[in-house]
Amino acid sequence: MYSLIVFDLDGTLTVSKSDLSVEMAQTLSKLLQRKLVGVISGASYQQFQDQFVSVLEKVLDEKILLSKLMLLPTTGLSFYRYQGGEWTSQYSEIPDEDFKQRIRVSLKEVLEMHPELNIPHDFDNQLEDRGSEMTFSALGQHADVEHKKVFDPDRSKRAVLVRELLEKLPDANIAFGGMTSIDITKKGFDKAYGVQRLCDTISINKSEVLYIGDALEPGGNDFNVKEAGFDTISVTDPSDTQILITQILHD
Repeated sequence: MYSLIVFDLDGTLTVSKSDLSVEMAQTLSKLLQRKLVGVISGASYQQFQDQFVSVLEKVLDEKILLSKLMLLPTTGLSFYRYQGGEWTSQYSEIPDEDFKQRIRVSLKEVLEMHPELNIPHDFDNQLEDRGSEMTFSALGQHADVEHKKVFDPDRSKRAVLVRELLEKLPDANIAFGGMTSIDITKKGFDKAYGVQRLCDTISINKSEVLYIGDALEPGGNDFNVKEAGFDTISVTDPSDTQILITQILHD
């Protein structure tokens, strides 16, 4: 019943900031033969290429299938599509520099207010400007997965950051992302906005879209898609997603 299936990336198709597995790439290639597929994440376009596209391209029997794949970096505020043998930008919305500077200042103030969280202040390693989104990774951009798993499993540390930052940045949308990060965009510029803008751009109805993610609970960075009225399915990790896609292929 769905013509477009949109996936979250980290925690849904891949382990946090890890490459797409060959097995998942093979499963997605089969799905692309039957459906349009979108992938949305706070990740940058370059991270999409390194982590996701480079693996998928190696297993595709026909490159023409890439034309059915929609890349939605920076929480869907950017859209890339494969046309004429290359990936081309369809649109990109970039917040102004004043907004980004207020994020930096506010983060510094909140971290200094809460030393009990044991979160260092090393923005060169922690804060990533993804163009349309600012992402703060408490343990840095390149922390190992095992360390990430035990840092904030119940999100209580990041919940303090989110609460304090929302008071300082009332025009921001802030959501939990991955295992140790928070994603910060302009209010209203979230994944629901990104998915809806994609639908408007390719002229597809909301009823034709299924969204699959691992953070669909309140506070998660997929939750607003559910709130916006899209059909959603929650998964726990890439292996769970693998099973779900297989079920879809056999429907």
